[in-house]
Amino acid sequence: MEIAIAVFTGITVFLLILLIATLLSKENIILINKEKLTVDHVCNRIIKTEPEVLADKLGIQTDKYMFNCNLLGIEPNLEKLIITRILSVVITVLGILMAILLNTPIISLFIGLVTTAITILVFIAPTATINDHAQKKKEQFESEIPRFLDLFQTAIKINLPVATAIKMTAESIDGILSEELLKALVVTELGTSNWLDSLYDIAQKYEIDSFSDFVLDIVTAFQKGSDITESVERQSRNIKSSTLLGAKEQAAKVTSLILIPVVVFKMIPLMIILFLPVILQILNGM
Repeated sequence: MEIAIAVFTGITVFLLILLIATLLSKENIILINKEKLTVDHVCNRIIKTEPEVLADKLGIQTDKYMFNCNLLGIEPNLEKLIITRILSVVITVLGILMAILLNTPIISLFIGLVTTAITILVFIAPTATINDHAQKKKEQFESEIPRFLDLFQTAIKINLPVATAIKMTAESIDGILSEELLKALVVTELGTSNWLDSLYDIAQKYEIDSFSDFVLDIVTAFQKGSDITESVERQSRNIKSSTLLGAKEQAAKVTSLILIPVVVFKMIPLMIILFLPVILQILNGM
């Protein structure tokens, strides 16, 4: 029994060190006997499964992860996620076995809780952090659209070229939307792309309906030779209406959440007033 506990403890500590090293490292490799055992090697030769399939089985939403990494401008590291999740699962299993073998309830409970916490943290934290940052960036991007359209609409009305109007408007305000547009225009000025394709790329990168509709309207109007001002004005009105509607819905949700504790704290004194005399009578009767 003691030998089994010692073996499980040694393996668990080794895997914990390996897990921490993997989380802190920038490379996706585990060194064993001077050979690089990569995730591709494990998947193809040992598990006989593609890394993407294994990622799905481990609960990693590959498409969403890749999309959010691209949105944040960071390099995706799917292999690292796979390694850390596999290690965390193995550590949890070993921790549970150690907790079962030990005869001390407190120590067993502590080991079980620690290993379970490690698994939950490793499973949730990396992807949850990326998803949260990506969602905040999308929300900030979307919140900047109405102001941009107002200024862009003014620039279009004085008959400025579309690309010039976009550049002047983006330079006059700060924010994520302006940064993306200015970067796209730099690529356009280099001649590797035109401003239509650049707008499409930004719309695909963020996948925000209001901005995608704006890009579609302005590109369609430009290609057909129609008046872009009307398209911008219409889209500006639609976005302001949807923003106002969203703000009202959010206010209604906040009001509902506020009512819950108010009702609870009103009910507690009422319950005390109603049931306290009954409880006192029961106690006196006993």
